[in-house]
Amino acid sequence: MWCLLLSLLQSEAAEKRALVVAVADYPADSGYRDLNTLNDEELILAALRHEGFKKDRIARIEDAKATRDGIVSGLEALIEASGPGDQVIFHYSGHGHQITDNNGDEIDGLDEVLVPYGASSIVNNNDGSKHLRDDDLGALLDRLRIKVGGTGSVLVTIDACHSGSATRGADDELAVRGGMEPIGAPSKKRSQRAEAGGVFEGGAPSAGKAPLIVISAARHDEQARETRDKDGRAVGALSLAFSEALVTAKKGTTWRQLFGQVQGAMAQTVPKQTPQLEGDVDTAVFGGEVVDDSWYYYVTSLLDRGVSVEGGWLTGLSEGSEVQFFSEEHPDRVIGTGRVIATTDTDSVVEITSGDTPSPQDRMRVTQLGLGSFQLKVKIGKSVPDQAAILSALSLPNVQIVEEAADLEIRAERGKIEVVRSDGTSKPVDSGPAAVDEVRAFARSQTLRRIEMQDPGIQVRLKLLPARHTYDPADGHCTGSTLLPEDSYAKDGPMMLREGDGYLLSFENLGKEPAYLTVLDLMPDHEVAQLFPLPGQLGSDNLLPAGATFVAKDLCVEAAAPFGSETLKLFATRERIDFEPLITVGLSRDAAAAGPLEQILVDSYAGTRAKVATIPKQTGTTDSITIQVLPRE
Repeated sequence: MWCLLLSLLQSEAAEKRALVVAVADYPADSGYRDLNTLNDEELILAALRHEGFKKDRIARIEDAKATRDGIVSGLEALIEASGPGDQVIFHYSGHGHQITDNNGDEIDGLDEVLVPYGASSIVNNNDGSKHLRDDDLGALLDRLRIKVGGTGSVLVTIDACHSGSATRGADDELAVRGGMEPIGAPSKKRSQRAEAGGVFEGGAPSAGKAPLIVISAARHDEQARETRDKDGRAVGALSLAFSEALVTAKKGTTWRQLFGQVQGAMAQTVPKQTPQLEGDVDTAVFGGEVVDDSWYYYVTSLLDRGVSVEGGWLTGLSEGSEVQFFSEEHPDRVIGTGRVIATTDTDSVVEITSGDTPSPQDRMRVTQLGLGSFQLKVKIGKSVPDQAAILSALSLPNVQIVEEAADLEIRAERGKIEVVRSDGTSKPVDSGPAAVDEVRAFARSQTLRRIEMQDPGIQVRLKLLPARHTYDPADGHCTGSTLLPEDSYAKDGPMMLREGDGYLLSFENLGKEPAYLTVLDLMPDHEVAQLFPLPGQLGSDNLLPAGATFVAKDLCVEAAAPFGSETLKLFATRERIDFEPLITVGLSRDAAAAGPLEQILVDSYAGTRAKVATIPKQTGTTDSITIQVLPRE
């Protein structure tokens, strides 16, 4: 097997290389339940191919071949094949666990381990020899960093957890990826370090070594849950979020910025989970050699209904998108138009609406972005009162009533009603109508979070600047701010703010066009607020010229309840958009909207869209920052 992996990976020139490990079918006597990690593998492979990873530079190890020895052999082959300047990824999807530390280097006395095929969760006579300890994996990665050198990079993504307890949510079929209790007691010989290091030691670059970046699905003391992708398949939450973020990365995007997108997506699907980022996080993704979202897609085959295209929702296509076709011989000549009618994560079906039918290898360009028809799956418990009224209120095009695998479940126990999410978090409500309002609030928040736009002419970056605000004791108004070190709220991992921590918003327009700026605050309880500009300041006050940088010094913002994952989402648009009516008073079912984006916002509140909406390709660009807001200790 080692020779086969080496032949797949070997090349002399600097390359993009990957080793993808997925363990789904664990032996029945191992104590570990089966997972849906092969679905993760499809997502990761699609994202890597989009980013220019050649098929013969991607090695895969699955199920029974993914023993400890099999994974180590795969890494040895990757080390042997790699050379200076290579951009290398190691991805693992499977169970994670903790076991008694065997060398005294852990503060908590426990090693984190990956769970290969054939490893057991049984404590008795289990020395962890069939698990892959973090120390052993770290040593292999250190050798890989030396082989790749300072001009390359090594990325590790781990979609697993190390310990934790299960929760019961609206979708009980989704698995937890980790052992429930550590294998054995913590070692009595524990590290005396003042604070815990990362999963792997020595992540920062040093002479002759490539930078190491590690993205993990959860903290060492948290569980990692599966979620569902847009096709309804169970997948790892990190694998899904990382794949979606990677295909939208632009040249100059840093790993920290990409992680912000990952964090924001996971805050919606698994809010109890805290993804982690370690290493040299401010280096550019793949050393700056990312594949910008291409303006075209390739036609792969002819169908009765139209054509099949290489590209799906993972690479930015969605149902309702309107397109143009160009022949391979004349790439500047439009030969026909079409509409995307079906998508998977990697492929799409496009019907021809005018002109000639394209041939395989002809190109397709999107002219109108379709946002699809977001379906919110809701389950209503049998004991919930006023079911008829609730069903009537939720008879909307974007709400589907289901019996299982729900995004939300309305439950009633002992006369108390609550709305429960698929990850087990819940919110009590005092009536059926209040439950309906919570469902609509969730749908609105999800719609806003899902809207991702990339206008080539508009490239605005949103940045959060830690600050200490001062206030007038007489009236409590903010009188000024003092900037704090940029790493005050985050060093490598998620941005953590305590209640009362202050910050300012900074904007940098790296594009060629001016842009109107709006920042929405998408809160953990699904409420939405407009953070910038302030009410009454629409117009030229929020127009940022090309090449300009602006810090909103008059806007003194502090972290506050509700606690949890909060996303600040920037909409940088060519035309001014007024979000305020949606936020302050809501929009009625018959509300009119000036443009397609505003119409989508109307739909997200009223749930009235009967057909797929589209956004012109050059509407604007989005950016976001996700923060963890914690109570003050």
